[in-house]
Amino acid sequence: MATVPETQDRNVIDDLVLNQSIVQHNSSSFRPIEEEIDYSTVSHLRLDFKNILMIENLENFSNLTRLELCNNNIHSIGGLQSLVNLKFLDLSFNQIHLMEGLDHLSKLEDLSLTSNKIQVIFLDPCYLLCLDF
Repeated sequence: MATVPETQDRNVIDDLVLNQSIVQHNSSSFRPIEEEIDYSTVSHLRLDFKNILMIENLENFSNLTRLELCNNNIHSIGGLQSLVNLKFLDLSFNQIHLMEGLDHLSKLEDLSLTSNKIQVIFLDPCYLLCLDF
């Protein structure tokens, strides 16, 4: 009989990882993990230290304003297209080589990419007008 690996051994963002994270970090709610969670009501999601390889399965988090994906094994920025309300994004301590895929995050105020392997930054020229150097 096969067993489901613990969250720390997983490397995908699936419903189990999402639900465990929401229940674990939402102190005001003590829902059992078996209860279905409406992802569109979640505003803060912590997925740090989960050995995640790829950003995926976040399309139902339409009201997410804060996303923490630090200390994983993510190599590229993607899968964030539906997170139009995102204000805070932490991708520090990953394996990201290229800064791209952020153009559509028009509400983003705080971005952390500390301790990655970024060598190239692609930005839309119009986006440069909004940057404060």
